[in-house]
Order: sequence, then C-alpha cells, then structure tokens
Amino acid sequence: YKTDIKQLTADNALDALTQLKPVEFAYKVDKEEKHLGFIAEDAPALVATKDRKGMSSMDVVAVLTKVVQEQQKTVQEQQKTVQEQKATIAELSRRLAVVEKMVKKE
Repeated sequence: YKTDIKQLTADNALDALTQLKPVEFAYKVDKEEKHLGFIAEDAPALVATKDRKGMSSMDVVAVLTKVVQEQQKTVQEQQKTVQEQKATIAELSRRLAVVEKMVKKE
C-alpha cells in the first residue's frame, strides 16, 4: 500500500520538532474546555496536511520517535564515555596512591 519509502533523517525530525510550538487553546464552540496542541498553519510542512488546516498525529509521533531514538544513542554514548572516564580516574588514583606512599617513605 506504500511507495517511495525512505528513512526519516534525524536532522529533519529535529528540525520539525524544534519548529513545533505547543499551545493551549479553546475551540470557539466551547470556550470553557481547554485543549493542548498545535496551530496547523504554524506547523512544519513535514507534519502538516497539504492544505495546512490539520496535522497527522502519526507524523508527529514519527518525528518524536526519531528524535528520542537519536537522543537515546547520545545518552548511551555519554554513559560509555563516563564509564571510561571513571576507569581512568580510578587507575590514576591508584597510581597516585602508589607515588604518595613512595614519597612518604623517602
């Protein structure tokens, strides 16, 4: 049922996400009931309908999913770096303790 399938790039997803401006609003027919959402006319083309009068919630979900996936990769890379730095600090601390013992003996 689908054609022209290609991966959503992280850059395109992040760009669309940063352009989304969440708002609180009320519909004219019921001004008492508040809603959260977006103004379709202000939404990036990636998630807006062709006529700019609506947005596809699945398109927004796809954008959010891609951004979260990329953030998760970054978090995992940072966790690996932190673990490596902890190991380096532990080794340096061990070496420093050896040197301090040697200095005290002198």
